[in-house]
This record gives sequence, structure tokens and C-alpha cells, in this order.
Amino acid sequence: MKRNLMPYVWITVFGLFLVGLSWFIYVGIYFTIETVWFQDNPQGFPADTLRRVSALTLLLLYVITLNYYKKPVLKAVLLVPATSMFMITIILSYYDRLFIGIPVLMIFVFVIIAILYKLKARNYDYYALIYAIVLSLLYAWPR
Repeated sequence: MKRNLMPYVWITVFGLFLVGLSWFIYVGIYFTIETVWFQDNPQGFPADTLRRVSALTLLLLYVITLNYYKKPVLKAVLLVPATSMFMITIILSYYDRLFIGIPVLMIFVFVIIAILYKLKARNYDYYALIYAIVLSLLYAWPR
């Protein structure tokens, strides 16, 4: 039995690329705003608010673009940055209160799984979700 592994390769490579790209865009916005408006007090910058707005924007862009793309592999690739940035935001928001953050993460993941199940997603959509979870935990989990 020969399996087509190309969707998994695309999700792995381009998903990681898009996560990195979205992170660099976030950092660019962060440093720009901090330099322009918070140069006297960089610690006063509301990074948590910017992180939440960025994650919600990315998730909203993903939901909007779902209707425009017909290729299911492309939808799975775009799921990776949206999900991982949202999960990173949740982890960093509850960084010092993981007893709240872990249930919130689990609820978010179960909602995504329920949506994928309802949409009759392919195996590589679930792979994209697992990949996004792993990337998020590797980046933001407390050490």
C-alpha cells in the first residue's frame, strides 16, 4: 500500500515557514510600536494585548480565507500558523497560572477537533492540528 506523503511534507515545511513569518511580523509590529510610542518606558508596552489581537486577527483571516481556497492541503497548511499562534497566546497569557491555562488550551483544542470532525476533515488536517500543538508547546511552554 503506497501512501501519498506529500501533503504531510507541505504541511510540515510551509506550516513552519508561515508560523515563523507570522512571528516575525508580530515582532516587527511589536518593536515598531515600542520604539515609536514607548521609547521612554519599554516595560509599559502592552505586549499581551498585541499578542491577543495578532492571534485573533490570524485566526479570523484563516476563517475568512477558508471559502476562497479549494485545495484542502492549502487549508491544512494555513491551519498551522493560525492555531499555533492562538495557542501560544493562550499559553503566554496564563504563563504563571497554568492551572487555568491548561483547561483553556484543552477546550480550544477540543473545539478545533470538533470543527474538523464536523467538516469531515482529512487525516492531514488532524496532522496539521497536532503539528501546530507541538510547535506551540515547544515555543511557549514554561521551562
